[in-house]
Order: sequence, then structure tokens, then C-alpha cells
Amino acid sequence: MRFSIFLLLLMLLVSCTEERINEVHIGFIGPQTARATNLGIAPGQAMQLAIKQYNTSRKEGEPKLILHLADDQWDASRSVPLYNQLRTEFDIDAVFISNSNGTIALKDHLLKDNLIAINPLNNDEELRENTNNTYFIAKRTEQANKVIANRLLQLGKKKVAIFRPDYNFFVVAAQTIKDELAPRGIQVDIIPTKLNQRDYTLELSMLKDEGIEAYGFFGYVELGFAMRQARDLGITAPFFGCTEVLDEKFYTYSEGAISGIEFSYFTRLDGNPTLANEFFENFRLEYGQTPPSDWPPMQAYDAMNIFISCIRDINDLGLSKNELTNHLNNKLQNIKNYAGICGFLNMNTNKSIQGINFNLYQLTNKGETEKVFTQYP
Repeated sequence: MRFSIFLLLLMLLVSCTEERINEVHIGFIGPQTARATNLGIAPGQAMQLAIKQYNTSRKEGEPKLILHLADDQWDASRSVPLYNQLRTEFDIDAVFISNSNGTIALKDHLLKDNLIAINPLNNDEELRENTNNTYFIAKRTEQANKVIANRLLQLGKKKVAIFRPDYNFFVVAAQTIKDELAPRGIQVDIIPTKLNQRDYTLELSMLKDEGIEAYGFFGYVELGFAMRQARDLGITAPFFGCTEVLDEKFYTYSEGAISGIEFSYFTRLDGNPTLANEFFENFRLEYGQTPPSDWPPMQAYDAMNIFISCIRDINDLGLSKNELTNHLNNKLQNIKNYAGICGFLNMNTNKSIQGINFNLYQLTNKGETEKVFTQYP
């Protein structure tokens, strides 16, 4: 009888051991090569740093965290194949992804697999309305670009033209500015561009004749050629852009014409400077250099640490792997006053974080910026 009880207890112990989640696997789909690598390399490193700090200090019973990088080369068509590869090879429990169009592409797959995704870089209404099981621990595109709209109002500009490619973030950014300014009687022309386009003289000549008073260049490094061509045509109107203008190729392609451009940006000074400076020093010690742009690794670091806070107790609660997604949903929906390096962050009911507030900066010289205009929502 005693032997039977011993066997039963042993079987229960083995069963509990098998249910224990010893490792949590996460994928990060982001550009490591080709285009927009500032939205993949440094964010991936920031997440690896957060995971290393957690893994080396985690308490007994807390699961080990493992990150798997997948290079989408900033091509949304690669998102689903890479997601499937991560599922097959590593049986990932969640996925981080930075490409907006790619985030939308995962919609049905996440629902079918009962998996959550986190976008640690981009966050706008279109994304929130066209995704499933997805959280956005990132700046709000609308807020970031209302800063530019208000700057144009401050400067009294009446005619504005914005160049942008057909990519979610730039489409939303340009439309946000138009929606803010048009009701005030300000003309805003949105000029679609092609990927890898290098000649903009025809469009610029027409806009110059039209008397455009301010130009927005929302897109990739090829728009540097447009800036140079604008100045060559005698256009002296001010330039506006977004954080991509910090890419050195913008400066090279524009032959310096980009200097003076004002753009929506977020730095360690806009978040929690004390925590942010500590993060950047740890980043430098880990990787031997600092990132080219503050906000992508800052957001990614906060997003990963928020995720880590959600999985620490999964074994104390006795959760199985099948219960992990429901647990993550409950935890993420209830993020309140999280003290991150970006500031105090709160999750809204629409699965969108609030508390990362972009301001207006100016590129004064190659790689040098200064704050021009501060706005909070």
C-alpha cells in the first residue's frame, strides 16, 4: 500500500516537472541587413541586453528567456515565412516585429496559432484596427506627427508638400499632418514616391511654381537626392522629416542639403534620463558602441522588460505552455505606470502603450541635433 502511494506521488512529481516551463522562446523579426537597419540591429541588441540582465539575475523557478533573430530586410513579404520558420525551428511562444506592414501580415497567423505579437517601434490606429493578438509598446505615429503639424502652424506656413512612399508609417504620418492642417485652411499636397526613386526634379519644379512654403520628406534615404535637387532648383523653403533622416546616407545623398531639417524625434532627455543614461552605458559596454538613434533601442528595451515582467511568475502559477498566451494577454492589458527608460508607460484598452512622447528636433550638422519644439499630448 505504501509502495503504491509512493509510486503515485512519484508520478505526480514527474508530471509536474514535465509541465514546468523552463524556457520561453521569442522571435524578433526585424531588419538586420539591407534597409532601415536602425529599426532592427540596435533594437535587437537592446532586447538581447534586457534578456541577458534577466537571465543572469532571475530567481529560482523563473524561466530562462531565449531570443531568436530573423532578418526581414525591411520587406513585409518576408514576415510570414520568417514567422513560420521561427515557429517550426524554435516553437516560439511570442514574436516581436518592427515592420508595420509585416505586423498586419501576421494577423490571421497569430489568431490561428493563439500567439501574441509585440511591435516595439510603431503604433498607429490603422495598425491597431488591422491586427489580432498584437500589442504596441511604441510611440504613437499620430502624436509624433502632430508635433510637426503644430510647428507648421507656429511658422504660419499655408502651402505644404509631403513626399512619402507607400509604406504604412509614412502614409499615416503624412495623412496625420494633412488632417491637422486642412481644417485650418492650409493646403497639404501628398506626393507618392517609388522605392529607390532618385530623380524628383519634375515634382519639385511643379511644387516650386505652385509656391509651396514647406517640404516634408517622409521616407527612406533616397529622399536625400530630393533635398539636394530642391536646393539646386533654388527652393529655400524649410524641410521637415521623421527619424530616418539620422541615417548617414541621407546626409551623403543630399550632399549636406539636409542640414537644418526639423523632424519628430525622441531621445533619452525626453524619457527618464537617469535610467536611459544607465541603459546606454550598459549598451556601450556590451557592444562597444552606442546606437545611431536613441528611440528604437529605448523602446525595444522597455518592450522586452515589460514582456519579462509578464513571464516571471508563470511557474509559480503552475501554468502550462498552452496557457501562456492567455496569461500574457492578461498581464499586458494591465500594464500601469511601468517605470521604463522611455518614461512612465500605461497600456490603453486598445493594446497601445501611452507615455512615449516625441518632440521636434533639428539636424544641425551630420549626426548632431538640438531640440526645437516641445509638445505633449
